[in-house]
Amino acid sequence: MRVVDISAEDPFVKPSRDFIQDPYKYYDSLRARGNLLWSNAGEKRWMTFSYDTAATILTDPRFSVEYPAEQLQPMSEYLNNPANRDLLTGLTKFMVAQDPPQHTRIRKLANKAFTRAEVTEMSARITDIVDELIDQIAASGKMDLISDFAFPLPITIICEVLGIPAADHNKMRDWTTSISLALEPILDVNNIPSSAKATTELFDYLKVLIADRKKHPTDDLLSAFVQAEEEGDCLNLDELLSNMLLLIIAGHDTTVNLIGNGMLALLQNPDAMNSLRSKPELLPLAIEEFLRYQSPAQLTERFVLEDMSFEGQELKKGDRVCVIIGGANRDSSRFELPNALNIERQPNKHLAFGQGIHFCLGAPLARFEAKIAFERLLGRLSKISLACEEPGFRASAFFRGLEELPLRFEVN
Repeated sequence: MRVVDISAEDPFVKPSRDFIQDPYKYYDSLRARGNLLWSNAGEKRWMTFSYDTAATILTDPRFSVEYPAEQLQPMSEYLNNPANRDLLTGLTKFMVAQDPPQHTRIRKLANKAFTRAEVTEMSARITDIVDELIDQIAASGKMDLISDFAFPLPITIICEVLGIPAADHNKMRDWTTSISLALEPILDVNNIPSSAKATTELFDYLKVLIADRKKHPTDDLLSAFVQAEEEGDCLNLDELLSNMLLLIIAGHDTTVNLIGNGMLALLQNPDAMNSLRSKPELLPLAIEEFLRYQSPAQLTERFVLEDMSFEGQELKKGDRVCVIIGGANRDSSRFELPNALNIERQPNKHLAFGQGIHFCLGAPLARFEAKIAFERLLGRLSKISLACEEPGFRASAFFRGLEELPLRFEVN
């Protein structure tokens, strides 16, 4: 099979506003050209927008999450700079950036720690935070769902779970916002200094907390990670820091997007909104559909571990493969009417949280937060409507989320 080169059509190199607002028509067009496509634009890589191909790559051990030396070589100028050491550690030492046996080891310890924060036991506290946020804006009859609700909710929850003082929650959000720029599929080297500075500041802050928890453990997730041990093994400092970074970013950014994208989908599909109001038991299914319909994280990457034939193409060891989750979750070969919102869709085995051994550790918490958020928003507010013509999405190829979502409403 000939290589299908989409270099001239690669939407990730210089994302247009049209692509940022609606990437799915581009995904559909590119998926129609083949299951595995090649792009020389920006950074050479294979790309897939197909569900079956994506699911295979995410579970096939011949595809690695770890950067090979040949992929890192072009970045040597930045990687060898001591000022970027913390950023490199932060993006390579957390569990989703490592293969077995390191991934297995860290995930086992992380699971042991995470059981200390049972999601269902957090129900009352999450509900309290949701109601407090609604109370703050209820009298005005208007809000920006993102800044007034979707941002503060998950950052408050993950920081409380970790044991980070309330006075520092905004700093966490600022730091991780800067660090997230380094997650884009086409890295803008101009963002490296700010991402590196934010990582170092965050790590310096966390080192103080870690030292304190070693001497004075409390009932929080950071203490559980510090104390996590299995057969004499424990997390070293770099692993602790990078996995705290992972939990903070994954614990708030994707949930912000899930809540914002879900509300916009309901506003654009009023029949679905009415169905949820009359049948709140549909919420768990609706959450899964929000995750599929507008996946909060749109892509992930793997690297080829050995020369092989795959999907009719000849892949070489070290090749980069970009799995477009947002495209896979709109694949008509897997989902009926994939570009339509169906809050009763069953089955709905989307890839929003990944698949295989790197499936998102925080998925249960994200789902639970979103469920309570929509229960309370739809239960306490009525006549919710958009207060703008067209909400703008963030200029990010990695994250799929709104910059703002101005709403009007009445209080029940």
